[in-house]
Amino acid sequence: MEQTRSDLVAAGVPDDLAAWVGALDAAFALLDIVDCAAVTRRPAEEVAAVHFRLADRLQLDWLRGRVAALRRDDRWQALARAALRDDLYASHRALTTAVLVGGAAGATPEQLLEEWVTRNQAATDRCLQLISDLRAVGTYELVTLSVALREIRGLTEVHEPLPVGRR
Repeated sequence: MEQTRSDLVAAGVPDDLAAWVGALDAAFALLDIVDCAAVTRRPAEEVAAVHFRLADRLQLDWLRGRVAALRRDDRWQALARAALRDDLYASHRALTTAVLVGGAAGATPEQLLEEWVTRNQAATDRCLQLISDLRAVGTYELVTLSVALREIRGLTEVHEPLPVGRR
């Protein structure tokens, strides 16, 4: 949020407007946070903390930025970009829910995320390696970003056992 605000202010946008625009992505995430809170019956503050920590851990905001920067010169490019963006939001919501549902009662958001990462270490490492490789290449196209998103979606398909009492 702060980076977007700073970039806009540097481009001559008034500070109040730049701050408002910078907060839009986070505001959009509130829809998923409220949905996850209803599904998991966890406080929205806890869900938000997990949601944003998960985005940082898996570099989802970086990936979302690359998707947003894709060309949309024609209808098909615009539709493909929108589909990737929507899939990324849906995967982020599903992962947030998985972290919350699979975690121990009373655990902090940090502990919930660490527990989930530990249970899914191989898949998480593979996903982060792929994103690292993508960043190293420095070319972000529909094909490469589709592969990265498939890896993210794969994390939502990890079948982990629920803790005793949560089955």
